Order: sequence, then structure tokens, then C-alpha cells
Amino acid sequence: MTEQSASAQMPSGLLVADLRWDRKGSMLVVAGNRTLRSVLERAAHTNPAWIVLVRFRGAHVYRYAYRVEELRQHAMDFPTRLDWPIEDALDLHETKSSASSRGGRRLELQQGMEGPAASRLVDLDAAGRIIGIGEQVDLVAAPLDERRSSPLDLPEIFDLGPMRGRSGRRLPMGYQSASEEAPQKTADQTDSVDITLSANTDNELQVGHEQEVTFRIELSSAARPRGSFLDTKAASDKSIVVSLTVEGQVIEVINDREMTVNPPTQEQPLRIGSFWIRGMRPGLSRLAIIFRQAGSDLGAIGLVIEVVAVDPKPTRSRGTAVAAARDVADDDKLALLVEQRVEGGNVTYNFTLHSEALDLPYRKFSSRPLLDRGDGPASTPLAFVERIYERVTQELRSVDDFKQLQREARALGSKLSRELFEPEVAKVIWPLRDRIKMVQIVSWEPLIPWELVRLHNPDTGETDDRFLADYDLVRTLSDEAPVRQLAMKKWRYFNATYPMGSVEPVGAELEYFKGRSENSLSARSITADAIPPSRDAFYDALADGDFDVLHISCHADASHQSIEGASLIIGDTTRPGETQPHQIEIDTVTVEAEAKLRGRRPLVFLNACETGRMGAVLTQLGGWPIVFLRAGAGAFVGTTWAVRDKPAAAFARAFYDALLAGKTLAEAAGAARASAKSLGDASWLAFKVYGHPRARRSNA
Repeated sequence: MTEQSASAQMPSGLLVADLRWDRKGSMLVVAGNRTLRSVLERAAHTNPAWIVLVRFRGAHVYRYAYRVEELRQHAMDFPTRLDWPIEDALDLHETKSSASSRGGRRLELQQGMEGPAASRLVDLDAAGRIIGIGEQVDLVAAPLDERRSSPLDLPEIFDLGPMRGRSGRRLPMGYQSASEEAPQKTADQTDSVDITLSANTDNELQVGHEQEVTFRIELSSAARPRGSFLDTKAASDKSIVVSLTVEGQVIEVINDREMTVNPPTQEQPLRIGSFWIRGMRPGLSRLAIIFRQAGSDLGAIGLVIEVVAVDPKPTRSRGTAVAAARDVADDDKLALLVEQRVEGGNVTYNFTLHSEALDLPYRKFSSRPLLDRGDGPASTPLAFVERIYERVTQELRSVDDFKQLQREARALGSKLSRELFEPEVAKVIWPLRDRIKMVQIVSWEPLIPWELVRLHNPDTGETDDRFLADYDLVRTLSDEAPVRQLAMKKWRYFNATYPMGSVEPVGAELEYFKGRSENSLSARSITADAIPPSRDAFYDALADGDFDVLHISCHADASHQSIEGASLIIGDTTRPGETQPHQIEIDTVTVEAEAKLRGRRPLVFLNACETGRMGAVLTQLGGWPIVFLRAGAGAFVGTTWAVRDKPAAAFARAFYDALLAGKTLAEAAGAARASAKSLGDASWLAFKVYGHPRARRSNA
């Protein structure tokens, strides 16, 4: 989505400095397709200074900043609009939207001046989070603090119910190149040590300029972290590998992307290192500084940087940080670390293979240039993915003959292996196949269907009988270190209903949540609460985040050419005066605005089935794992293409059963795929599981 949205500018000549800013008042950010009633009800519970409505149209995001009392007054003036979507109740369109700025710098946006929101400026940080509202001084009716302290009285028509709660060009002391040997354990070292990891950089970088990204590893007892930080435990006798990975083509890393350092000691309690980056083109980019020790990911710190064409404002980037202690059990996994590179107009992937158990110490490889639909060099990852998905759509469409379907899927998997991996990759992994217990793909991109890949031996011409999905494959986003404990105590589920018949009913797996058979949740004394089938109720559940497991069963619609346009079809209705059904959709932008999941770090399962309009046509749901994981989900399950109802139900039941029985996330993924595979459909290959492969149900 673009920040150069068609939002309204301030009046001609008005500067950012002419505005009065509120950066301390609380803000309620809600979807523009909520009803007016539901927005005011949430405002009554949170008492915000501002309400910011978010709409997604085409490739643009529109924001509208209102004071609460303005919406209250509108409700009183037009009481019949209370149950309308607020975008309709306020007749929202481009010329009514608020302008945007980042770090106080105006973005170049369309002109327009209509209504109170258009007189305001919404200030965003590098990650797109709203951090302030600017308003023309002559339009401020009362001091902001005075307005904020006013009681929030709703009209009597509301029944609210009860309240709810970078060429561094040096290595610091203690560092070694990646090729040097790991430090040996000395007598004074203990088995483990409490450490604090931190990283920071400026959140803006000018095109063509360089900038340092620093990190610190220090004993927690004497830690003075800088920027985003996390605390964890590490083995005292094993090196810590620190790597920097960058999303997209906005920023490039200069020289080293990886450093190896000894753990801190009492004699040397602090290790400091840095990477250098260069701005390549205007835009946003995410960075991840990942700390690994042997087979364990100790933690990841994600930062967001905006590359600008003008002089940047040097403020530090706020980031995300999640830690996990060193766990020797992690040594069993095969980690495949993937990073996209674009050079000379060609797209390639850099791979790092690592496994302690398989004696693969950070082996590095590159792919050949990826090809597009015409078998020419792919200039973007999307061009390559389009080619894959076109074939998936053609070859994995409904096939009556199970054996033919399996042949087509295997042929596609072998071709993917030859296109994605250099022959040396397969040569390294081939003799180790029977020893692989689980595979973890760590990557920024959600597009490549890694689950479909089947290893091809370039020496013998053999192809592995198994897909990567058969090796209990689990994915991890580069900048979102997942949790290792899943509470799984409080369950909620959403079952989309389609009373107008616009699509077929779905949710064959929901008897698992609602029934009382020996295979249902109730047999384990677990109660799952249904979310009412409405858009407002769905948003309310995401905003409250009061669950450990969220299961969503619905249809989905999207194009792999526009991930941002992915939507969930959660129902249908008819509009006044119309007879044709109107589908009720929820998009990634509005879910991103509403979802607050970091409190409980839940497992989110999006079981989205095909719409039936085009058969088994791929509907790329790449945007959904990113949205839910960055909103705070501890794990996520979704699909690469549309799946069928019955295998989707089989996958879900087997997945939950395995987790509840104490299996790891990777083991649960394997059991679920095997269950769905037994039905003879290719849907089992579509499921993507995100999280830590060794995450499991918490006993607490």
C-alpha cells in the first residue's frame, strides 16, 4: 500500500509548524467499515482524545481524524445512521480525509478541504503507527487537555452494557569473522549466562547516504541497552552469531551482514558491534538484527527505516524485540535462512543452511536468477511468483484421479527445487534427508510456496519422494521472533455465515469447537466461545485480544498481484432497494488497525476456503500472516491458495489435537498435513504454519 494516499492537504501555505500538535492524547484507531454505533461504544470504554478512521481503497490508505464529540454529535443529528458503516454514515471520501506526515514532515498528497478531518494532519512513525494529530490553531475550539477531561456522555439511545476490560570497517574487541573457529569453553565459564541484547539506528536515511546499525550484547546485571532491547539466557561456551537482514530493495547492506562474537563475561561484560547500510531509493524498509547461538534463535530485533530524498530528521527507530533462551533441543532443526537480492535487474535468493545435528554450520548459497512467465529474468519476486502460481492454478486444479494429481504436484515440486536452489544445495542436503526432523524457513517474504518444493539430486537425477512440507516445515518472519509457549486456555472462533447464498457455507471443522463428542474440545474440558457473525463483533474481538486461540473459518478473496487487497468474506447481506447479495469483506489494512494481540500472544488459525467462483483458483493470502504476526500473534496458520472445506477441516482437527497432546508446532503441522493428505486433495500442501517449530502448549 502507498503512503502517497489521495488524502487531503492543508490549505495552501499552511505549514506543519502552523499546527497545534497533540502527541500525548490517546487515540482509538478503528476500521472505517465499523458501524457508527460500535465506534462510539468502544470510545465509551477507552475514552480517547481522538478517533482515527482507516479506510483502504485501491492502493491507498485514507485516515480521518475526528474528536469524539464530533462523532457523538453526528449520531445525535442522524440517529437512523447509527447502524450504518461509519464510512457511509459520515459519507467519507478522499476530499474528507486527513493529510499525513511522517516525523512532522508533510507528505505530498492531493488537495481537498471538506469537513473537520480534512483540516488535520495525522503524523506517522516509520512503521506507519499514528503518533500525533496536528490541527490548525484557529480551529482549536478548546485546549486539548480541557477537551480530553470532558466527560464522554453518549446519547440515551445507546445501551452500552457492562465495561470490558552498515563498511564498519572494524571488528570490535571480542569479535571474529564468520570463518574463525568458535571460542572454546574455559574453566571460569558457567553453563549459562543472563544477557541483554539491544540494537538501534536512526529511523530516517537519505538516499545515497550511509548509516550505522549498532547492536550490544551485555551481561544483564550491568546492562545499559540502547534502543530496542530484550533479555534472555545464553550458553557461556558457544559463539553468538549476529546477522542483519533487510526487507526489499529500499536499503542495501554494505559489506558484512554477519558477525560472530563470544558471549559476554565478567571480565568483558559488553560486546558492541555494528553494520552499515545505504539508502537506495525512497520508501520504507524493515531490518532485523537476529541473534543466534548454535541451533537456537536467542532473539530478533525488528527496526523500521524510511529512506527519504531530503535531509533526514535523526530520531531513533522504535522496534520490536522478542527473546528466547538457548535450548539444546533446537539443534535438531534444519534452518533455511532466506534473503532476497536484486542485482542488475535479476532477482536471486541468498540461502544460509544451519543445523547443529546435521553439522551444517551456516553454509551459504545463492540461487540462480529467477525467471518470469516468459522464462526471462524476473525483475521482481512477484514476477517469479506469478509464474509459479499460474502453474499451480493450472496443475493443481481439481483432478478426479488422485494419482494424476500427485504426479502433477510432484513434477511441480521438483521444478521448483531446480529453479530456487543451486545444485550444491541439494548435494549438501540429499544424503542428510533421513536425519532431518524439522525444517524452519526464516524469510521476509510470504510468497514462495516452500512447502511444494521437492529436492532434486543433480548428480543422479533423482527427486525426493517427499515435499518440504513432509519434513514438518514451519515458517518464521525475519523480524518477528515467535514465542515458544502457547497458552491455549481461552479459545474463540468465528464462523462466517452467508444467509443470502452468495457463496457456499464453510466450517466443517467447527463441530470440533461446538460439539460434545469424544473428539471435541469439550471432551478436554475446554470451552470455545463463538464470536457473533458480524463485522463489528469480529473487530471487537481483535481489538480486545482476549483469547489464546482464535480460529477463523470463512471464504477469502485476493490476488497475488495485490497482497494488500486480500480480504476475508465474513458474510453477505442485501442493501436497501437491492435484491443481489452484497458480500461483507474485511481487508488487511483494517485488521492491522484494529488487532491488538501482544497481550496474550495467541495462536491464530485462518482457515479460508475457496469462494467457488473460479474453481480452485489460487487466492494469495500472503498479507494475512504478516498482519496477524505483527499485531502480536504468537503463531499463525493460513494457506497459500484456496483450500477445500473437508481437507481444511481435517487439517484443523489434527493440528489442534497434536498441540493439545503436547506435540511441538512442527509436529502438529506434520500430523495435520498427513491427515489432510489422506483425503486425496492438494489442499494439504497449501497450509503455511508460522511460529517457532518447537513451540508447544504451555502447562502453566
